[in-house]
Amino acid sequence: MIKGMKNKILFTIHLTGALIIMATWIFPQIIWQTIGLAFFVPTYIADIVLEKRITNFRWSRDKWLYVAFIALALMAPLWQVFTDSLSDHIYTRTLEKRLLLLLFGIVGLLGLDYRVKIRYFAYVMSAVSVALIIYLFAKVDWGYFSEQAAKRWVLAEVRQQYIASHLFFNLYLNTTLVLLFHTLSHDRLQRWVKTLLTAACCLIIGTLMTTEGRTGLLAMLAVSAVFLFCQLKSKAIRVSIVGFLIIIAATYAVLRFCQPAIIKDNNSRFALLVHTDRLFTPASTDNSRLAIWQNAWRVISRKPVLGYGVSKGRKVFVDTAVKDSNFYENYYQNMFLKAFPDEKDRYIAHPHNAFLDIWIQHGLPGLLTLAFIFIWPLLAAPKENRLSVFLFIIVYGLQAMFEVLGNALVIPALAFGLVLMMRPEKTLQ
Repeated sequence: MIKGMKNKILFTIHLTGALIIMATWIFPQIIWQTIGLAFFVPTYIADIVLEKRITNFRWSRDKWLYVAFIALALMAPLWQVFTDSLSDHIYTRTLEKRLLLLLFGIVGLLGLDYRVKIRYFAYVMSAVSVALIIYLFAKVDWGYFSEQAAKRWVLAEVRQQYIASHLFFNLYLNTTLVLLFHTLSHDRLQRWVKTLLTAACCLIIGTLMTTEGRTGLLAMLAVSAVFLFCQLKSKAIRVSIVGFLIIIAATYAVLRFCQPAIIKDNNSRFALLVHTDRLFTPASTDNSRLAIWQNAWRVISRKPVLGYGVSKGRKVFVDTAVKDSNFYENYYQNMFLKAFPDEKDRYIAHPHNAFLDIWIQHGLPGLLTLAFIFIWPLLAAPKENRLSVFLFIIVYGLQAMFEVLGNALVIPALAFGLVLMMRPEKTLQ
């Protein structure tokens, strides 16, 4: 009895740490992640010993994913030894984040307690998401809001000031949405629980319709459409139809209410809402990403096989890019320096693409490893989780096209999320 009580307490601490890690990465205060790791890591070590996870280790094809996690984490110090100082601040910051890949690679290899269920993360992250959305609207000056034509930008300013950038905020909401879709389709829930989770889905979708970030909006539309289509092929046809109609209604209502600024088209009787117009404007043309990616490719073309290492790669990229007038005038001078005017912050600038960034750092080995991390889950996911894994990869694959690993492509969310979803059915029931 005492042993069972100790085991229960240990698991409670372990689960609490895991939930804190996944639920708090949106917050800028690093203390929350530190607390989560302080709970999770010691209890996981104890779990390894108590469950004899090393002696009971069994290989399965999904574990190649975790080998890739570990390999990508170890590339940082291995390349740095031969390219730059181990005390360089760019490297030390990167290594600190990559160590989380190492941690979750080990967790994936040795296994996670079967009692750690996806629905717990769906519950907690949906509660945090709803709280953040309510907090966002509570901080809005509604008098000022009612006077503005482009109301979406008012919400964006408030969200930026009090919560996080659109890249982090949208990724958090989309991650929550995937977990909610999984829970609603996999777990037997009481009616009131299902109603609350469905309401949370609708609120999250409505909020993402007002986002200033096209990546977050496209990810939401993609995962919602795929999920509903798959549900229409299953027995839950009525639920799918109702959900689909709700999404259509919410989309129309939000676009009409929050995007009233209109661009006139003299050749058409139809007007384009500002947000819809921006959605179909290539990001590379209005956000200077084309100039960023072109300069990243110039750097890669000089050393495509082995790369430059973590810190040297970032320095070479920035020093090369600022010499390009297109990059300097359209991005660095007009956008980057406004956010980071201090010269010591110049190497915060990055290629805005995880694959290009890793290619610069670690050459083809890094590029292939990162590509493997996004492709292998689609091939090795357990049958009952393939849809959820596919939705998860949609969200993080789109994010990887416009962000770098360790920045708004959040490592604990990506790595821990895949560890949770790649487990076989018997550990999920």
